Amino acid sequence: MLWVSNPSEFADKLQNINLKFILLVIGLYFANVFTKAYRWYLLVNSTGVRVPFKKTFPFFIIGLAFNNVTPGKIGGEPIRAYLLKKDADVPVGQGLASILTEKIMDIIVIATMAIIGAAFILPLLSAGEAKILIILLIFVISVITATLIILSHAGIFARIVNALVKFSAKRPNNKFVSKWTSALVGFVDKFKLGISKIFEAKRTAGGCIVLTVIIWINEALRLYIIFWAMPGVSGTSLGAVFIAASIANILGIVMPLGSGNIFGIGAVFIALGMEPSSASLAGFLHAATSVWISIPMGVGAMLITGYKGPENSNGDKNQDNSNKKSIKS
Repeated sequence: MLWVSNPSEFADKLQNINLKFILLVIGLYFANVFTKAYRWYLLVNSTGVRVPFKKTFPFFIIGLAFNNVTPGKIGGEPIRAYLLKKDADVPVGQGLASILTEKIMDIIVIATMAIIGAAFILPLLSAGEAKILIILLIFVISVITATLIILSHAGIFARIVNALVKFSAKRPNNKFVSKWTSALVGFVDKFKLGISKIFEAKRTAGGCIVLTVIIWINEALRLYIIFWAMPGVSGTSLGAVFIAASIANILGIVMPLGSGNIFGIGAVFIALGMEPSSASLAGFLHAATSVWISIPMGVGAMLITGYKGPENSNGDKNQDNSNKKSIKS
């Protein structure tokens, strides 16, 4: 994106941004992080466990940092579930149920934003460009729908585990297969319990959906304000902002460290006729005021909680207990 946008022109515009608007964007990002953490706290506690916010908040920050540096944004999810299990004695299945529900809510709102944005932006495109955008949206929505169907049915996991149980029953002397089959059975039971509890807590689920809408409107608003901060940019389409914010978050899943934000936002606005240097700068500022901030936040949360990663499986029980006390302290 820098190559396309002329590095010297990019640097010149970067030097002339309005820092007051950028500080506002950073403030909105911190508000969004808090909102996301509070939403997860509500979901965790709706799975049938009780964990205080002061515990879930640093776990969320650590998971967020790992998500932003790993392809697929999957690095932070098992860490969140691990920390819940280790420090709050929440079964991994129930922890992952809260995380999965959070992701489903995000995907639904992001897809809705993309559709709303398309309704505003289609009249601005040529027939060929509009056709490409419609095909892209149909593809994305189809993938999202298929993913939601699979992930929201815990019975699929149960059938897989039942098949493994039958397989292990034929090999009674294989301790490894028996051990992991037993663990999977326990995981699926807790996962199904967590999902059912979340669905039963309708008021909490409804509140979390409202928070999800607020979270992603905040994301679009942050990008909109970034354009206010940039020199020589005016009349930015709100529909284009919705589309760009949605695509940036979708690409962020496979392109870590903010590269998805930079490429997604830059590509959308270049396609709409914006100067490449301005389009690329918008993506750069979006990553700099969100993804890149989350990494030092995660490091700080790790230092505060004492989390250093899963213990060596060869460590003795006394060392494990000592580490637990360290995290709690």
